[in-house]
Amino acid sequence: EQVVLDESGTIGGRISRAREAQSLSITQSARHLGVKSTTWTNWENWNRRRLIKCFYNKYNYRTC
Repeated sequence: EQVVLDESGTIGGRISRAREAQSLSITQSARHLGVKSTTWTNWENWNRRRLIKCFYNKYNYRTC
């Protein structure tokens, strides 16, 4: 039996759907924002908690 994960409620799923709705590739989207394609891919694959933690660490914000 194949398991299908529902990512509709994750931030990564929403990023992915928004990109696909504009018919953009990961490379095109990443270039538009000035980030690496691997960064964009990570955004689509990560959950909200990991994404926020990464953002805070990158920009040296303190988490509450």
